[in-house]
Amino acid sequence: MVVINTQPNIRVTHFVQIPQSQCFIASCRETTTNKIRLYLLTNSMEHVYSKNGLNDTWNRLTGISQHLVRRVVQQALESGQIPKYSTKSIYSNLN
Repeated sequence: MVVINTQPNIRVTHFVQIPQSQCFIASCRETTTNKIRLYLLTNSMEHVYSKNGLNDTWNRLTGISQHLVRRVVQQALESGQIPKYSTKSIYSNLN
């Protein structure tokens, strides 16, 4: 028998909006290992990607992993208590 953990073990720490690409990044911390995980989501949350720091790539999540990350991110967005940042403010300060 295979047991699938349906409880998310991540907690969203902050969001970074990327207006030029209609995407945002959710910075999360694993509750079991305390490691930081980055997830790239489209504004429609149709696709979810996980950052692979070793290969410097974004890997598309599928199945239960995608569903769990989407659910955690949606709950964090709805709570309104997670800090939000934007890359737009970074670029405007450079001019």
